[in-house]
Amino acid sequence: MISWTMLLLAIILAVPLERFGAELPWEMPLMVQSAVCGVAITVVEFVAGLIINVWLGMGVWDYSAMPGNIMGQVCPQFLAMWMILAAVGIVMLDWMRYGVEGGEKPRYTLWRTRS
Repeated sequence: MISWTMLLLAIILAVPLERFGAELPWEMPLMVQSAVCGVAITVVEFVAGLIINVWLGMGVWDYSAMPGNIMGQVCPQFLAMWMILAAVGIVMLDWMRYGVEGGEKPRYTLWRTRS
């Protein structure tokens, strides 16, 4: 079963993800946007893990068996997953914002800026 703390963390993370999508320029490649968001999510996950798992001792997650983990709170495998999910979330939120607010139609480049 998923802890209520994970739901709260997901809600907290949705706000910066939406703001990144709204504020980052269209010229910024989607992979860079997703990397920025993935790193931001991982930093928040690390801080939340220190508070929830270490300080409060709730033991909601433990990545200590994963290669490359940092204090058992984050690991590179989940950073990669967050980057992929962030790309999906950015596109989804951009199109939702466009559908509700109108404005400039979402457009993306994957790796390079437009010339």
